[in-house]
Amino acid sequence: MPVDDRTRLELHRQLETSIGRKSTDALMAHLPPVTWDQVATKDDLSATRVLLRADLDAMAGDLRAEIKASEAGMRAMEAGIRGDMKAMETGVRSDVETGIRSVETNMQTLATQLRAEMQVSTADLRSEMHDQNSRQLRWIVTFMAGWSTLLLAAVQLMP
Repeated sequence: MPVDDRTRLELHRQLETSIGRKSTDALMAHLPPVTWDQVATKDDLSATRVLLRADLDAMAGDLRAEIKASEAGMRAMEAGIRGDMKAMETGVRSDVETGIRSVETNMQTLATQLRAEMQVSTADLRSEMHDQNSRQLRWIVTFMAGWSTLLLAAVQLMP
């Protein structure tokens, strides 16, 4: 017969009248709060321990497998990142080399233009110097001719 709370209360009252309140409370405290088929035995605890150990071992194995898979994934990701970085390095190096070649080409073009401008400026300067020299030479020749004429006239006027 299953023991419910009403049956336990009735038993408590009958025992209280028979053996007294203290003894009844002590005896009832030693009875399980549930039916005997619900009380765990040492064998039940041992079997539960074995099952729990098996579950923990299985979970540990799964965890190890996941860790190994994660490590493999991390290694693959690391290899991918290294490949990406290598590709970026190659791209940057190519861009820098292209930039350097472009700068060199621009510098050569500017140097060529500067040489051409300097040649034109030098030619203009030479032409201007030639013109100035020609004017000075004409002035000197004219001045000398004038003095010579003046000197000849002064010599003829002398007695």
